[in-house]
Amino acid sequence: MLRPSYQLNWSSKSIVLETIRRRKGVCEHYAELLNALLRRAGYESYTVSGYVKEPTKINDKVAHAWNAVRTSKGWYLYDPTWSSGTVDGNFQFVKHLNDTWYQVPPQEFILSHIPFDPIWQLLNPPLSNHRIKANHFDFVKSNNYNFQDSITADISKPEKLALTARLARIQSVGITNKLIEQYAKILERDYPTTPYLKT
Repeated sequence: MLRPSYQLNWSSKSIVLETIRRRKGVCEHYAELLNALLRRAGYESYTVSGYVKEPTKINDKVAHAWNAVRTSKGWYLYDPTWSSGTVDGNFQFVKHLNDTWYQVPPQEFILSHIPFDPIWQLLNPPLSNHRIKANHFDFVKSNNYNFQDSITADISKPEKLALTARLARIQSVGITNKLIEQYAKILERDYPTTPYLKT
């Protein structure tokens, strides 16, 4: 989730501690807490930021966060926020455990959860944002792209190079809504020597 300006420099640890202290939070809090628990248990886990869509509408007003986890059976995606309950008509949270959003294969998750950085689609190759916007979810396997290689390369790079590569990947799949544009601008602002190219 795109953080409020006062949280832009918060670490994952700070977010987890705040979540435990307050015993509530938004999607980023849920995802960071699950990420911390999974890593403590020995899993390769990451918090992923992006946006969500319904079959006919993209939510380009509020970003969302979830988890990508590598298990012994492969990579899966988890949304602990959507699994915890719903918000009623009075904007009150109603607890309701729902495991529909746990251990979801990437080909299913992409129908509703689109990461800003395409490597977190966990698809070979990733879909462009233009295809997602047009509801073209036909998956074609490519031997020229491997998301695992991209993740391994990304996490091994120094932060500046990783952010530059992330921005390039985001631009390569298309900047098709306000949230993607805002995220790209945040990356550019963090490293102003990285050119921001609107596509």
